[in-house]
Amino acid sequence: MSHDKDRVARLWDEYSPRIAEARKRDSARGHLSFVDFHLERIGEFPAVPLTIEKYLLSQQAGCFDGTCGKGSPVLIFLWIVNPDFEAEPEKGRAFFRKHRKTDCGKHAKAIQDYVTEAFGETTENSQSSRGLWVASIIDMIASEYGWSEKEIMQAPITRLMAYCSAIRVRHGGSAVSFGSEADRMHMKFMEEANLEEG
Repeated sequence: MSHDKDRVARLWDEYSPRIAEARKRDSARGHLSFVDFHLERIGEFPAVPLTIEKYLLSQQAGCFDGTCGKGSPVLIFLWIVNPDFEAEPEKGRAFFRKHRKTDCGKHAKAIQDYVTEAFGETTENSQSSRGLWVASIIDMIASEYGWSEKEIMQAPITRLMAYCSAIRVRHGGSAVSFGSEADRMHMKFMEEANLEEG
């Protein structure tokens, strides 16, 4: 029995500092969503924080389902989240000409990470209900704070998630977990501890 405790203690010694560092990164990312001038990167491309509006525009352009027509879904997405983005066809064409030799394959994973970080677990668990999620979050924020639909659509998704969590806590619910890096690492520790016990 003490042998098992020693093994779990050694495993915890390995994971504990990694979980603490992940918590610091999670906290820093959460705070960055409240900085209006925060600029992200997808590979070498600059990107603004993902908003509902930019996500829906990317979805409508076919970036996520391969229906984007002639354009590369990667380049279309990189243009939509670019700080210089305008819904002006000539500016979009200029962006595509400038970056036509970009290795889109190497940016696909970075885009996936960027979207997953914005949505947390939502991207993995509610692919089919995202439209309902959009309506729900707009309803919650508008009802609670009186923001206009446009203000909500243009706010960073990570910021909206933090507000929704705060609203739930204030109304007596539990905080919403959106799949932080620390939580995922803690689950990995638990899985390894349980596997080694079996």
